[in-house]
Amino acid sequence: MILFQREPRTLYLPEEASHITADILSRMQLPATVMRDGGVPVLAQSETFCENYAALQLGRIVMYHAGKDAPEHIRRLTAELKRQNAAVIELFLPLNEPGAAYAYEAAKRLGYFCIGFLPLSQRGDMLMMENLLAQAVDYDAMQTVEPFTGLLGEIRMLDPNESQEGDESK
Repeated sequence: MILFQREPRTLYLPEEASHITADILSRMQLPATVMRDGGVPVLAQSETFCENYAALQLGRIVMYHAGKDAPEHIRRLTAELKRQNAAVIELFLPLNEPGAAYAYEAAKRLGYFCIGFLPLSQRGDMLMMENLLAQAVDYDAMQTVEPFTGLLGEIRMLDPNESQEGDESK
């Protein structure tokens, strides 16, 4: 039984997240053509699913299609989840369509950072991002083994809370 269909795929990746994604594709032996896409999406409107898990203080935004309105769409849903007392928001972006990098850059401006890649979800390959609204990760307290130590280091470099700390020490 094959759990994952290893059909070739085209992924539209933001440059910054391409190494993490390429590493996961390689480990899973998933063939992909990687496109560097920084253009504006073809679609006018984004399509999303948004949910607040109040007991966990966790919000989740799943963008099924990234449209030209992605920056405003992500901003509005983030504000809504903040009002609902989410402490952390997960954001999933579709990598199987042009405009993924556009949505990625919009999310970064709102404090999101890349935490991984979810291949072969029901809606396609998704880039995982997170916004830690009220806290920072203590990366030094985590104990990992390779290859995850390297992956965690890459995620740490993308975390805006970490880069701010590094900027203050200069």
